[in-house]
Amino acid sequence: MTGLVTLCMKDRIPYLSTFSGSFNQDHPFFQHEMTSAEPLFIEDFTTPLCVPLNPAFLHVRKTGWAIFAPLRARTRPVGMILRDGWPFLT
Repeated sequence: MTGLVTLCMKDRIPYLSTFSGSFNQDHPFFQHEMTSAEPLFIEDFTTPLCVPLNPAFLHVRKTGWAIFAPLRARTRPVGMILRDGWPFLT
């Protein structure tokens, strides 16, 4: 997974390191979503997902919600847009 834009972050290295490793073995959730044709909104990461998410991703990012949108060139997946944020305040 390459080509990441990070904004308003002082230390980007921990966030970028959450995407290291094998796409097939370490990031099955992202691989599964790359085959999807539609964007996905996850409201709460504390609920289990159908495909496991890398624990390092959750530990470092401490995200509450996210939007995943696969990027395609015709039918071929070429990348993904990820927008994640802090947990909703109740």
